[in-house]
Amino acid sequence: MDFLPKLSSIEDALLYWKDEQPAPVAIAAYVAGFLQSQGISNKRSREMMGVNKTYTMTHYRRVGTKLSRTCIEIWLNNPERIGLGHVRAISSMPEDMREKAVRNLLANSKIAVRDLERIAKGKEPAKDVDIARLERAMSESVGYPVSIRWRRGERKGLLSVQFYSLDDLDALGKKLGYNASGM
Repeated sequence: MDFLPKLSSIEDALLYWKDEQPAPVAIAAYVAGFLQSQGISNKRSREMMGVNKTYTMTHYRRVGTKLSRTCIEIWLNNPERIGLGHVRAISSMPEDMREKAVRNLLANSKIAVRDLERIAKGKEPAKDVDIARLERAMSESVGYPVSIRWRRGERKGLLSVQFYSLDDLDALGKKLGYNASGM
């Protein structure tokens, strides 16, 4: 497992950056965040690190200053499962939720960046339009609220039908072709 060094000066940060070339994105964010904490501007940071695009440095700085060192180390050690878009969305979450979100991302690496952005804003991840259409059609067909949770990455899901009494359950069973008298 790779660990990030404790940076104590701008010179240390730049030396670490140069020694790690080609550097993982997590290290770029770590160094950019440190430079920002030292009062170095976005433009000057780009010049020092050789980053061409303003928005790229802006993302590095935001992530590097908002994520804890532990979060960045988790990202550094799992670049195939965690991308800049993921950590950028996580960095906009409340501070007490960030490390848990990074760890959850490791457990469920199939979560889309857009879904993480919605979660960061306190909303539910967007439901696939086809899944939503199926929910409505099934609800109309059985006469009870239906919800579908589809796990895209795992290619499996959960179908739930809400009912309000045992009589409702019996009626639902009949609609689904279940015959209780055959037991």
